[in-house]
Formats: sequence, C-alpha cells, structure tokens
Amino acid sequence: MCGIVGFLHHDYSSKEAATLVQKLMNAISHRGPDQNGVELGEDFAFGHHRLSIIDLSDSGKQPFKSDDDRFVLTYNGEIYNYIELRAELEGLGHQFKTKTDTEVLLKAWIEWGEACLNRFIGMFAFAILDRQSKDVWLARDAFGIKPLFYTANSDFFAFSSELPALIRGFREKKHFDVNWQTAYRYMQFGEYDKGENTFVNDIKTVKSGHIVKINLENWLPCEQRLWWQAELRPQTKLTRAELAKEARALFLRNIKLHLRSDTKVALSLSGGLDSSAIAYGMRHVAPDITIHSFSYIADDERLSEEAWIDRVNADIGAIPNKVYFDDENLLEGLNACIEAQGEPMGSSSVFAQYLISRDLHAKGFKVILEGQGADEIFGGYQGYPGQRIRSFVDSGHFLKAVAFAKAWSKWPNRKILTAYRLYLAEILPDWIYDFARSLATSAAPKNWYSKSFATQRKLTLKRHRQNDKFVAHPRKRRLVAQLCYQISEHGLPHLLRHSDRNTMAYSIESRVPFLTPDLAEFMMSLPENELVSDKGETKSLMRTMLRGIVPDDIINRRDKIGFETPEDKMALILKPLVNKLYGYSQTSVPLFDAQFMQKTFQSNPKTDNVTSDFIWRIYNFLYWYNWFMSGTGSQHEKQ
Repeated sequence: MCGIVGFLHHDYSSKEAATLVQKLMNAISHRGPDQNGVELGEDFAFGHHRLSIIDLSDSGKQPFKSDDDRFVLTYNGEIYNYIELRAELEGLGHQFKTKTDTEVLLKAWIEWGEACLNRFIGMFAFAILDRQSKDVWLARDAFGIKPLFYTANSDFFAFSSELPALIRGFREKKHFDVNWQTAYRYMQFGEYDKGENTFVNDIKTVKSGHIVKINLENWLPCEQRLWWQAELRPQTKLTRAELAKEARALFLRNIKLHLRSDTKVALSLSGGLDSSAIAYGMRHVAPDITIHSFSYIADDERLSEEAWIDRVNADIGAIPNKVYFDDENLLEGLNACIEAQGEPMGSSSVFAQYLISRDLHAKGFKVILEGQGADEIFGGYQGYPGQRIRSFVDSGHFLKAVAFAKAWSKWPNRKILTAYRLYLAEILPDWIYDFARSLATSAAPKNWYSKSFATQRKLTLKRHRQNDKFVAHPRKRRLVAQLCYQISEHGLPHLLRHSDRNTMAYSIESRVPFLTPDLAEFMMSLPENELVSDKGETKSLMRTMLRGIVPDDIINRRDKIGFETPEDKMALILKPLVNKLYGYSQTSVPLFDAQFMQKTFQSNPKTDNVTSDFIWRIYNFLYWYNWFMSGTGSQHEKQ
C-alpha cells in the first residue's frame, strides 16, 4: 500500500520536473512513510511513497524497473495471489530478485500485457512506462479500491493517488475551478463519486475496472477503456447446497489471502453480519493468530451495537479496541477528516471511520480488514424491493409480487407502501421520477441554490438512474442488474473512497475481502431468490454459507442498526459555523442563494426545518472549498 505520482512532459527541464514531482510527493507522504523514491527520464518523472506490508526489506523500493530497464513501474496496492502467480511465472522462465508482489506485477505485465489484470486477486492503481514504445498505462483494480487521479493539457500529463496533490502541485500552472455540476448534485441529493468527474474541473479519476493508455509523444485525447465491470452472468443451475458450498469456499479463500502480510493485521468490527463474518472467518482459517478488533461505539444506546461487538470479540478471543464520539474534539477531528478525504463526503459515518483509523495508527497497526462490499455483492441493505417486485412482474408472476411485498414488509423498519413506492420508482418515466425524488427527505430544501447561476452554467438536477443498457438482458433479473450498477457505478465507489482516504491519512492499509472479481461474478450468476429470498430476507445465500462458521443468532438477526452516528447532534454543532464558512467565501461560491443562506444559517438552529444531512453536506462543501480551492490555508485557525 503506497502513494504514487507521475509527470509526463515535453518542454520542462529535468530540474523543473524533479521539483514538480517532489511537490506531488510531499502532498502524499502520509500514504507511505517507510520509503520513497523518484525515477527521472528525459520526458517523464515517476514518484513513489511506500508503506511496507509485504517484504519489508529495501528490495521493495519503487519506482521499480525491469531487469533490462525497459519498463518502469510505480504501484499502489496488494496482489494477494502473488505467490501463486510467481510460481506460474517462474515456470515460464522468469527469475525473481525480491519477494515482493511488486516484482510479480511487473513481470506479469511483461509476460501477459493487459491480460494480466484478469489474473490478479487484489487491489491496485499503477502506472507502467515502456521506454521502448514510449507508452504509459494507468490501471485501476476491478472495484476501484485504490484511487488514481489525473490532469492534463498540451504541456503536461500528471497523475496522483490523491486529488489535492494535483491541485497543490499545479495550481500555479493551470486554473482549477469547482466542478459546479458535481457540487450541485452533491448538495441536492448527496450524490458523488460517479463516473470519471470529480469535484474539480480538469481533474479526472480513472474509473474502477478501467485502464488508460497514453504516449509520451502525445497524451491528448486521454480515453479510458474498460477491462472489467460487474455484469449479469448466465444463470447458474446449481442447487442451494452447491451454491452455498461454492460461495463459502470463495469467501474463506479470500480471508486467507487477505491475511497475507509481514505486519500484524487488525479487524474493523461494527457488530453487524458483514464484519462478524470476517471476524469468524479469520478465526476459522487462522486458529492461532492474535486478532485485534477496532470498533466505533455510539453514545446513544439506541444506536449502539456494543453488545454484539462484545459477543463476537469473546467468541473469537479478540483483543477489543473501542472508539467513542467526542463532542469537545468534534471540529478538530471533522475538519481533519474532510481534508483527508480530499473531496466532500456524504455522512457522519465517514467521520467515525476516520476516528478508528486514528486509533489504529496510535496503536501501531498498518493493516485492517473491513466489510465493505458485502451489501452490493450479496444483496443487502433493505433488499431492493422495487427491483425484486419488478422481476416478478416481468415474469408475469403478479401474485408472487404481491406476496413478496407483504413478506418483505414484515421485517423491522419496513412498510408495504415503501415496497410499492420503490417499485413505482422503477417503472415511472424519468420526469415523474425526478419530481418524486425532489420531494424526498434526503433532498435539499427549496431555494437553496442560485437559479440564475444554475441557468448560466446549464446545471441539471436530473437524477442518475440505473440504465437497463448497463447490463445485458436485465429483464426478469432487475435486482442483479441493480447490484451490478451499484458495484461499478453508484454506491460502492464512494464507500471505497472514504475507506482509502481515512486509513491512508494515517498510513494504514484497508483490505476488503468481499471484493474479488470471481466472487462478484459468481454472485451475479445467481437466481434472485438466492440474494433476497421470497420472504424478504437479505443476503440469503450469504447467511446459508456462513452456517457453521458464524453463530446462528448472529446470522438470523433482524435488528441490525447499521453504522449509526449522532448526526443530529453534530448538525446542531455545525450549523452556526456554516454561516462563518460562507462568509469567508461568499463572493466566490456563486452556487448558493444568498438570501437562503442568510435566513437559514443566522437563525436559531433549533427552530427551523433544515435537515441534518443537508447541514452536514453544506458544512462539508464550504469547508472543503475554503481549504482546497482558496489556497488560504487551514480553516482550523479560523474556527
């Protein structure tokens, strides 16, 4: 796990290129404090900060060159099956000088080219230069677990593991402005991290499962090509028992691979099924390891999962570490969290994750296993009733659709009208859907934005919907199609972004054992009742595969609270500060309606109807804007 940067150019001197790359390196030094290195060429410069996890010796230092110096690699991530790949490559005649997965990656590329990407079980973002052809490839793993950003014009092409590094490195050479369309959608719906666009114009992200090929002679236009995405697979004919056996084998294989490390590995434990599955899975595949768990504990008993966390820790013999919400240190920690994220974020649960990372670092850990992706892979959250009903209707099973809606509504915190409302949202025309969405409680209040500015910039609030063309023949399998969409396009990308920035801010590697292409492909081949049962049970096959590993009472839970934080309490603290932040940047933040801002954020925070999630978003955006876009320095000094 590391941080990477690069600079391609035509007319810069070696000294200028080295200075620019060093500026980028300084901005991401937290990602890899163990080693750093720079490789300079006539028209390129690659940089690398290393967090040593596998092969802690100096032999893993990057940028890494091939034996003949033809290829240069700078790489962030882990290839968990590097031992198996190394053996295969040795059988093909390759010789190795190190025990690193870095060397395996480079020689896999030399042997198989882009086809090697489909052989990797891991997470990665890397750049490879071929000095002979003068081609450069930027690649990102199937799910986008590891980040990669780039910016380009006719003079240069630059990339980095983090967006703020590009702003700080090139602010004097090009004008960066807010991507107001992205900001507009974020403020209205809390929607972000979709596609290649970021919160900053002229800075793009390499999308998950994509690769970019450019040439040192000419890097414009820069086009991304897909090498993997979640998609419907031919429906399997296996029995329930056979499906559970296969899923269990893949899951336990993933746990074993993700435990490969030359440093100690910790566990993020929330008390829910996903993190508990990883906890018991760790103990199952490695009976003798010492497990340290890290958990956020809500101070409201109604939101707390502490009893379940204690239960899991006792069962697996884990050493518990608990983090609590601290009113007094909220602002200092929250502002640091926003800076670490590099872009505005969606909810206060991200801040809770940040607190866990801070505690991990303080106690000397470098690696943690987390449960991200299980909901998208196995069919979790509330069970996607709209899509499930639509699949029944597609098949002509109208009575089964009604029976499912009724059964689904019997679970806690569900209502039958919600099921039918979500079904209608699936089939309504776009203009009705957009109107209904504007009335949702998560949407922003009316008149928050400047209509003249929105018109001038041609901003649109049209909601992104799951496109039937995203997957082949989704009819009758609407739920699986939606999961594919959430894995590759909407939902999972921002969860993975949050985790990467929070952990890497403290030089910690986050690993996500549920996210491997073969497990995702297997789950996308299932009949929908194996994901969400006809009785409304979410993660149905997952619960079956875990029998005998995880206790039945945990598998059968119906009262999962979720990763809850006291957002309402936090909003009361943040609201008075919004007006102060707006005052710093009022003349340069044309998106907001001045009258709305004055009326809303100079009033008593206890007496109006602005929702806590909107307050969270507007504080996030304004703080981020002042810190990253104005160049005036830390807002810590201004609070």
